[in-house]
Amino acid sequence: VHTCVFTFLESLNAPGRTFYSGVLNTKKGNVTVGSMICYDREHCESARSLMHNGVEVILHPNGCYLGQALLEMLQSRAYSNALGLLIANYAAPRMNGMSHAWDFDGNQIMVAGEKEGIYLAQFDLEKQRVYRNTNPKGKAFTHPPTHTNICSLTRTSEWQANNVFNRRGGSTI
Repeated sequence: VHTCVFTFLESLNAPGRTFYSGVLNTKKGNVTVGSMICYDREHCESARSLMHNGVEVILHPNGCYLGQALLEMLQSRAYSNALGLLIANYAAPRMNGMSHAWDFDGNQIMVAGEKEGIYLAQFDLEKQRVYRNTNPKGKAFTHPPTHTNICSLTRTSEWQANNVFNRRGGSTI
């Protein structure tokens, strides 16, 4: 949904209109997943919209340096929305690796190093589902009807600016 314009190729992208979810049928049962791109993570409503769509685990591909502030922000997205979150980043030397996973309570359940590899994260979905239906952070206690405009795209002049290519941009959510 959220796009940035740091390069010419990025300037050719258009923002999305909604966050999608899908059901994966696994050996241990179904899990509802959703994804967000790099720039979506900068906006808290991305994870909130996915949670309201029933997403249990966010799969987040990444292509930039992962510093402490970004990792803590993603941890808070998992915690504040009572969902699992997995970020997969490019290994060094292209980026710094450091792929992570957090459970619904913000606990780090997987961290990768800088090198390429296969890393596994196990999410306790049964525990997460009970938690989401009984805890104030879970879906049972939020009020989605009051969030009807949380992801409607509008263009407002105060948020528009010229990008690096001197083009006007700036959709707000």
